[in-house]
Amino acid sequence: MLTTCRLSRSSMPLWNKNVNCLESKRCPKCGYDDEIIVSAMMRVSLTDDGTDPYGDNVHQNDVEYNDDSYAKCPECEYEGKLKEWNIKEEKHE
Repeated sequence: MLTTCRLSRSSMPLWNKNVNCLESKRCPKCGYDDEIIVSAMMRVSLTDDGTDPYGDNVHQNDVEYNDDSYAKCPECEYEGKLKEWNIKEEKHE
């Protein structure tokens, strides 16, 4: 079950619980950090029957995306570039 984040931007903590692909990422609008919908590229085998990402001739099956990839928050529907999801640390002087 997904939970709705009700934090305002000014009250969002600078840390999140993710330590792998989503480390230091959260929605810039609502702070949701469990999932990001991203447009990505990957190699697939295209035949007359359709596509198969695990076809015998697909030797590299990496999913590729970058900071300029389209991103969407499944919680609040915010859309932008993936780089907008990077958590910015405040500088204390």
